[in-house]
Amino acid sequence: MKKVNIKIILLFVALFAVAWYFFSNKINPQNQQNEITSEFQTQENNEGLIKIKVVPKSSLNQEESQWKFEVILDSHALEIMNDMSKDSVLVDDKGNVYRSITWEGDAPGGHHREGILVFDSIAPKPNSITLQIKNVGDVENRDFSWKID
Repeated sequence: MKKVNIKIILLFVALFAVAWYFFSNKINPQNQQNEITSEFQTQENNEGLIKIKVVPKSSLNQEESQWKFEVILDSHALEIMNDMSKDSVLVDDKGNVYRSITWEGDAPGGHHREGILVFDSIAPKPNSITLQIKNVGDVENRDFSWKID
């Protein structure tokens, strides 16, 4: 009987450890990536009531006439009413600000929106860029940064 009780206790301890690992990662996600990422990888921001995911769709290291970023917005609490073209800018490593050309995606409204933000490429090419998305939900500014080789 003691062997059964010990096995049950060990099973509960193991389940608790696994649950704690996954639960702690959900509670404490990396809300904002302030570090400059050297690869053009997907970045997420989970601040406030609206989650934003940004996926660079252009290779910023190559010569392209436009730089494109897929933006996915997700909320279970708010209507997403932003004019993404007006509320998004690129900032280079010297502090120069570049407005987007267009938003090719879902119109304002709803809890889930996605589309492509399009910018003219920057010349000469900066060392890094930051996509700033302003006033989405209750967050004044969200930054997504990448290093350009």
